[in-house]
Amino acid sequence: MKRSPSRSAFTLIELLTVMAIIGLLLTALVVAIGPVTKKVNRGKTKSQFSQYIQAYELFKGEYKFYPRLKGGDDRFDLKDNNEVFIETLSGKKKEGTPMSNSIALQINKKRINFYTFMDNEFCREEGDLKGQIVDSFINPNISIVVDSNNDGVIPREKLPPNSLEDADQLNAKVVVFSSQSENPDWEDVYSW
Repeated sequence: MKRSPSRSAFTLIELLTVMAIIGLLLTALVVAIGPVTKKVNRGKTKSQFSQYIQAYELFKGEYKFYPRLKGGDDRFDLKDNNEVFIETLSGKKKEGTPMSNSIALQINKKRINFYTFMDNEFCREEGDLKGQIVDSFINPNISIVVDSNNDGVIPREKLPPNSLEDADQLNAKVVVFSSQSENPDWEDVYSW
């Protein structure tokens, strides 16, 4: 009697079948993780914005007014204005050295640290956004609106389009939001 040789290797067909199954499982995993990642980023951004609001409230507790960082206006856009925002709320430059921005020095005269900025709040990617404050979606279009007359109301015209469904105003003292842009990866994330 002849014995048949034992097989100890996979055939090409078997390997391709296993690779196809693994590919399908990985595709399903990526599709399932996408919405979760979006929710996580939205939560991180809301937390970041809530901390900015808290810093503004601490500032008001000390100075009896909210910081108006652009000529007394009650809306401030962080994009391309990071230096004023950082120095006003932290009492120092991003690098930790003494403040140098004259606007920030006029607003936070005591150089009090109301907020400590973390590395993950700044864009680390190469390009135009490197070093800019961004939300978790790498969106630099962040705006802060304060209640200009201390009535606890922010009017619709100070907020992003379509942010209030039927109301003419938002009952709040400070609002932080990132506005949508041409980039489809950037999301509207509101603090309310």
